[in-house]
Formats: sequence, structure tokens, C-alpha cells
Amino acid sequence: MIDCHYRRLAADGEFLVFESTDGTRSNWDPEIQHGSPPLALMTKLIEERAGLIEERAGDSGLRIGRLTLDILGAIPFTRVRLRSWVQRPGPRISLMAAEMLAPRPDGGERAVARVTAWLLATSDTADAVTDRHPPLVRLHEHRHRYALAPATRRQRFRASRPRVDRPGRHRCHDRRHL
Repeated sequence: MIDCHYRRLAADGEFLVFESTDGTRSNWDPEIQHGSPPLALMTKLIEERAGLIEERAGDSGLRIGRLTLDILGAIPFTRVRLRSWVQRPGPRISLMAAEMLAPRPDGGERAVARVTAWLLATSDTADAVTDRHPPLVRLHEHRHRYALAPATRRQRFRASRPRVDRPGRHRCHDRRHL
């Protein structure tokens, strides 16, 4: 059975707090997290804020078009705090971000990962399925430049020599068929 990657704890102001589970550990060092679980968690946070998850009210009409994960340092295997915000609001194009903070040894916090997501409005793409203009060049009439290029001296020499098989060898170069 696959365990969850994070356990949600009580919120801390604008931050959501999560406890990391063993499923987030890196293969190289058990004290740090692999990059995929933080990416998934921050993506879910962005989807929740954008209203893309069906449990939330309504459909925003936006879909994620691009995600970018920046790992700003080793992500420790510990309790993490996350927040998300809208960097560029808009009805057709929106930029959202989420950030993961982890405790430092001195008691402070530092950002360990950040995800940015471009959200794009959905629209009808039926016109893009077919092209209303005829092709500029008919495929059977078009010849590539390399087909018209003159043969090199070596190619002409090989083409002019008759093929002579070596004595004792069959044309397929396999003695089993002799």
C-alpha cells in the first residue's frame, strides 16, 4: 500500500503546514526530500487557489499551461509550511506561485522550493483542426534540393563499376545458403 506523502496539520495564518512522510525521502540522502512530492503538493495548492479542483466552487475557465519548479536548496525531511498567491491576475492569462518554507538550524525559515504556473483560458479550437487555405506546394510536385543535387565523384564512380562478388561467396554473404 502506498502511504501519503504529506499529512496536513493546522494552518498557521496564511501558511498551510504539512508533515513530511517517508514517501518524500530522497534516494541519495534520507535527510532530504526528492523533488517530485514538493512539486505535486505545491501544484495542488495552486489548483486549489485557482478553483480548478472540483470540490471548490465553480469553474474558473483557466487551465494550467506551464509549471516551473525551482529548487532553491536541499529540501529537508521535516515539517514544511506552504503558501500560494496570484502574481498576475487576469481573466485569460494568470500567473500563480506557491512557495515551500523549511526551518533553518538557527531557528529561522528559508524558502526551499517555488512553483510558478501560467494559467490560460480555455476556448473553442475547432478552427485550428482544419486549415481553410490550400497547401502552398503540392506534395507530389515538390522535390527537395538534395534530390536535384549532382552526385559526388565517388558516387558516380561506384555507380559506374559493375558489381563483382568475391569468389566463393554467395551474393547474400552467407555460406549456409550455398
